[in-house]
Amino acid sequence: MLASAPSPEPMAGEVHLGAVVSAVRPLIQSTLVLKARHPELELHVSAAKSAELVERVVAGALDAAIAVREAAPANPDLAWTDLYAEPMVLLTGRAVEDAPVRTLLQRHPFIRFDQTQHTGKLVERTLKRLRVRPQEFLELNAIESIIDLVRSGLGVALLPLLRDGRWQQDARLRVVELPRAEVRQVALVQKRGAPNAAVVAAVVREFQVQMQG
Repeated sequence: MLASAPSPEPMAGEVHLGAVVSAVRPLIQSTLVLKARHPELELHVSAAKSAELVERVVAGALDAAIAVREAAPANPDLAWTDLYAEPMVLLTGRAVEDAPVRTLLQRHPFIRFDQTQHTGKLVERTLKRLRVRPQEFLELNAIESIIDLVRSGLGVALLPLLRDGRWQQDARLRVVELPRAEVRQVALVQKRGAPNAAVVAAVVREFQVQMQG
């Protein structure tokens, strides 16, 4: 659990943090704000896929990470704090015709996210819920690479609506909401009783401020 209120005491020391790519920008902004308030605090940020981030937290290489929380048996040594949820949506190019979701998935090349990853499994569950077999075209393991192809009109995709993605404001994208959509839960993971818990809590509070901005 995170501390309920920030400590008035100055913070110092070295803390290593990780994040999935979609959360890196607000995490870096958060660390810069805290560094300005606490000059003796050294904060390091790295990006990786969720499974690797969790492994690095378990191994002690990271003090905490912002990762995708999977519906799997919990490691009793880890504490998770939910931050936000990202619903699955259909993404198309702006020029694609307006049609029902199932029709769009059947009519246009489908760019799938890596099925070995948790996000890819959410895609597959969404397809099964929609009872549709898409026109399989390509499989990638990077959300931004998929988005670039969709922007170019080369296909459609099912992806989590990134909290920091700003896709609705993209003139070349169309975001189609799904009924009763699956959600991708993004959360903070750290070891229970970690010595840097107060610093991590301060980072998360600032992270939440950045995400609201």
